[in-house]
Amino acid sequence: MGAVLPHITDELRSFIEAQPVYFVATAPLAREGHVNLSPKGLDTFRVLSPSRVAYLDLTGSGNETAAHLQENGRITLILWLRGPSHGIEGRSRSTHPLGGAKGTRRSRGLSGREERGEHRRPSRGRGRLERALTLLRIAAVVYLCYLGLLFIVQRRALFPGESRVPPRASSDALPGGAAQLWLNTPTGRVEAWLLEGDTPGPGPALLFAHGNGELIDDWREPMEALREAGFHVLLVEFPGYGFSEGRPTRSSIRSTLESAFDRLATHARVDPSRIVAMGRSLGGAAVAELSLERELRALILLSTFTSAGDMAWQGFRAPPFLLRDRFDTRPAMRDFEGPVLLMHGRDDDLIPFRHAERLAALRNESGAATGDPLAVIPLDCAHNDCLAVWPTVVSELLEFLRAEGVR
Repeated sequence: MGAVLPHITDELRSFIEAQPVYFVATAPLAREGHVNLSPKGLDTFRVLSPSRVAYLDLTGSGNETAAHLQENGRITLILWLRGPSHGIEGRSRSTHPLGGAKGTRRSRGLSGREERGEHRRPSRGRGRLERALTLLRIAAVVYLCYLGLLFIVQRRALFPGESRVPPRASSDALPGGAAQLWLNTPTGRVEAWLLEGDTPGPGPALLFAHGNGELIDDWREPMEALREAGFHVLLVEFPGYGFSEGRPTRSSIRSTLESAFDRLATHARVDPSRIVAMGRSLGGAAVAELSLERELRALILLSTFTSAGDMAWQGFRAPPFLLRDRFDTRPAMRDFEGPVLLMHGRDDDLIPFRHAERLAALRNESGAATGDPLAVIPLDCAHNDCLAVWPTVVSELLEFLRAEGVR
């Protein structure tokens, strides 16, 4: 049988305060009603006096508990001690401060020493440690659930442009001056537009990969300045974007860009020794990887990150090993033998300016840079507003290519 104590003793109070978790149970008067049992914690329980206790309802089933109390005033508080201390592992104690028997009820199964009130007073420091460990376990479970969700939705977050509706009514509705090419890739046909430059005979060409939220439709007008400067410009879509088949992944984008380069290199009006690649944001990482698979004359990166792993940790505190598409610009900075141009917005809060600085430092430290050390050209923009300074971008790009003998 249980024992009813006339009040909460000092020893019992110390026991209660040492517990990391407790439960609150209420029930309605109606026979068909249900018992509401809710776990509590986070240091929300207090012993106010030898005959009074209180707890704080934060969220969850607190409304149902309040409804039961208004109806009948009955509540049971259950404290569960984890671990072997005091010889009561797996036992519980419950208090009835509102309604029912007054005082504190002790469950059956306690040791004889505890029945005589001789139980050892638990350490307050140990109780705090147990509460802290419980909170750490909860935080670890929440973080693991968060990482699981990120793993599931990561490609939807990495390739938002896949869900964009093209501004054209059909794939046949092309803007003026654009010749449509369909690239055959392992994942299906991918669209590309060729803007032929104003140049006699085989001339230089620029292969362009856009950012992850964009379409080739966004770049027809900005690239007109390069076409007028004598460059053939190939705008390459991502698989799954616009009217293209397949799904965007690091592998499918790499295959698409390799197919685009091969198609461009065999074009009658293109000088294959003067093909340069330019990419913006994620497209920059993609063409950087292309530079290690095809012979590019030069590499131009606009607002590009160091690696997808760095971005995952920076933006989501997710470890890189969870990534399915591990885009990485850094190997090209070490191993690409051609010239490199880096441009980046000073106020970029999505891919901070330091990413470009790290890429430049990596290239300079590797010894791959020839001539003067590689420096980042800062732009007066953030990340998605750099078209406002597009004339500056074009001017820097043409000057770079002229100095490198491409133009």
